[in-house]
Amino acid sequence: MTTPTAPTWQISIDSTAPPEWEKFLQRCPDGHFFAHPVWTRAVCCHLPGARPIWLTVRDGERLVAGMVAVRRVHRLFGRLVSHFDGTPGGPLVAPDLTDPERDDLFQALVQAYAHLRRQRNLAATLTLNSYHERRYGHLLSRSVWHRQGIPTAFMPLAGGLAHVEMHVLKKNRRNERNRSLKRGCSYQVTVDPEILEAYYPIYYAATERWGIEPIHSLLLRQLLTAGEGRAYLTCVWYEGELIGGHLNLHWCDRVTVWNGATQPAHDDKYPATLLIWADLEEACRRGASWLDLGGSAGRAKLANFKRLLGAQEEIRGHYVLESSWLRMWRRGQSWLQRFGRPAATATS
Repeated sequence: MTTPTAPTWQISIDSTAPPEWEKFLQRCPDGHFFAHPVWTRAVCCHLPGARPIWLTVRDGERLVAGMVAVRRVHRLFGRLVSHFDGTPGGPLVAPDLTDPERDDLFQALVQAYAHLRRQRNLAATLTLNSYHERRYGHLLSRSVWHRQGIPTAFMPLAGGLAHVEMHVLKKNRRNERNRSLKRGCSYQVTVDPEILEAYYPIYYAATERWGIEPIHSLLLRQLLTAGEGRAYLTCVWYEGELIGGHLNLHWCDRVTVWNGATQPAHDDKYPATLLIWADLEEACRRGASWLDLGGSAGRAKLANFKRLLGAQEEIRGHYVLESSWLRMWRRGQSWLQRFGRPAATATS
């Protein structure tokens, strides 16, 4: 499908990435792993009912903007998402254009994305990272897109590991790292899928405690094996037993700690703190500028742990565009809850 926008711009909507997408992604200083085909293929292979959508804009033969989305189909209807499980997503625009051109391209992509919602889709969601939120958030009509601010945590890595250790990581956490090592724990960085298999039961047990749906092990495995070193595990061991792990995703100057869990029985050895130290060490070795710890999914204990590490907070904008009848249904649910009647379970 191709739609004309500006005199020389053409928006294309396809189910696969254009051949030059990765080179375009490398040109964008605001690019991220979650716009990479490796990520999209893994999500769509292992997320039920998921289909990829690539929206791209060309000026003649040159790729100047694009975004990746996923359509999740349930029965007859779909839902469009530009993200998955806490990750950011949204339009990327070539950095060498003028500000008005970049604004126009951002709006053109968002309008094309919003238009797709009318095609048997109940809702479209758009999650912007903090840079995109500051740069483009004002272009999204609040009368059309409902916005929610999502707090996330990150640790700056400027100055290298020695600086991060002494001036970013809090003293109490450094002490916990030291105690963990003295009590016999060790850590490693690996891309070995067999270690991922040993880690997954730890993560699966944690999701039952947290009351959330686990991410499929095959999705994690595909990221690890197809990520060309951009996906890797940091692991903590005690007496030959794996007691915790993090799946990290690296793109350019940012490493994202996307998936992780530890065994509660070993909390006295501080495996979570030692994992963060392993993450920081490897991210600095790779030359990254930021360690992205993501959100906390409403878990106050996790948010407090990140704050006490020395993490700073940034706000991502989560935007939702819904069909009118779904919006009315949600309002009805709020009314029922307000007056004490049990709310039905959403099936959309």
